[in-house]
Amino acid sequence: MGWFETAASLGGGLLEGGANYLGAKAQEDAAGSANALASRIYFDQRKDLKPFRKTGTAALNALSDIYLTGERDYTESPGYKFRLEEGAKALERGAAARGGQFSGRQGKALTRFGQNTATADYDQNFNRLATLAGFGGQAVNAGNQAAAQYGVNAGNAVLRAGDARASGYTGIGDGISSGINNKLFLDVLRG
Repeated sequence: MGWFETAASLGGGLLEGGANYLGAKAQEDAAGSANALASRIYFDQRKDLKPFRKTGTAALNALSDIYLTGERDYTESPGYKFRLEEGAKALERGAAARGGQFSGRQGKALTRFGQNTATADYDQNFNRLATLAGFGGQAVNAGNQAAAQYGVNAGNAVLRAGDARASGYTGIGDGISSGINNKLFLDVLRG
């Protein structure tokens, strides 16, 4: 066998191996890009959900402070004070117009109004805070789902990169082996 046939046979095997390596490298790079994209999407989602988590946490803390530990009084809210003061003023003006400003009837009306306002505000305040706390819980769930999806995507990208690298190495070996086998086959034919 001449040098040209030997060189062509071995060169063809090396070219095949090189092409396999380059193809595998391209796959590995694509898997790395997919992982980077999944990472960017995940961290963008976390950033987008942060205000909801923060609001939910603050509302949950307020619920605890008001309704569990008693560290805060729900009647300290500006809305409650305003409604109570304005309602009491309206009752007093009405009583004054009727000439019964300092009557027992007026005292009962003010007491009833205060109790009803407190009850309604207590329920409304609780419901508002519970709704806000729910936003935080939903944001946490969405963040957990995003994290799980990112884990799946990143894991798959790493596996694809490893498969591509292994495929490239196998391809190089196959190409070189093919070149050597071709040379040996030609040697046998010339024999």
